[in-house]
Amino acid sequence: MTARKAELELAQSQLVLAEVDKTQLKKVIDQADTYLEEDFQPEGWPEFEAALKAAKETYDNEKATKKEVEQATNDLLGAMFKLLVPQDKTELNKVIEYAQGLDLNEYTESSAAGLSEALNKALEVQADKGVYQPQIREATAELVEALLNLRYKADKSLLEKAVAEAAAIDVSGYSAEAVESYNAVKAKAEELLNNNDLSREDQEKIDEATAELNAAIRALKAEVKGDANVQTQKAAPKTGEVGGIAAVAGLMLLAGAAAALGWKKRR
Repeated sequence: MTARKAELELAQSQLVLAEVDKTQLKKVIDQADTYLEEDFQPEGWPEFEAALKAAKETYDNEKATKKEVEQATNDLLGAMFKLLVPQDKTELNKVIEYAQGLDLNEYTESSAAGLSEALNKALEVQADKGVYQPQIREATAELVEALLNLRYKADKSLLEKAVAEAAAIDVSGYSAEAVESYNAVKAKAEELLNNNDLSREDQEKIDEATAELNAAIRALKAEVKGDANVQTQKAAPKTGEVGGIAAVAGLMLLAGAAAALGWKKRR
């Protein structure tokens, strides 16, 4: 009977151990592991370290009871709540001030958007009086990273001028082949002009597109339909015009001869 009772007690204890849930204890331990001593004031830190060590030992103890797990969880939470947070926002404030002084119109669209997002988050942390130091440090780091990722816009002033000139050209008076080539270059230039994410690193690409468009404009204007014929016609008179000139010359000669004869008769 005694042996049977011992077996039952052992089975019952094993069943109890199997039912002990350490999920909450693990969550609290993981959160406590993210705490850095530099983020808190000295008071309460030794107690916190002791509670964290005890909680880890309880979590690793396969024979820990439900009561022991709950106690370890509560002790660690209590030690965490007693930690004093200094809330040093000095660096965060400096970075925010610098970021707010920038003209985002000078930067590429995506990099400016990234900075705006990081700045908005930093401002929320700055205004939060109950924020913890890890959140302050994270917001500061993200804002600094966004600042480092800023890229100045490329200079598109000459490209913009060339595209405007191209847009004003009426292509109806040009050859189909010339217009096709011209439109291809123009489309490429317009695509670059409308791309607000090009930085100074892309300046060479923009300069090349500008030169190509200007060259295409000159080539198009040099290939006007009928231009050569018009110039030739202006330079050479028509057949009828030649006959008219000859007749006038003949009349002038006759008039001169008549005048000479009259002068002789008078003598």
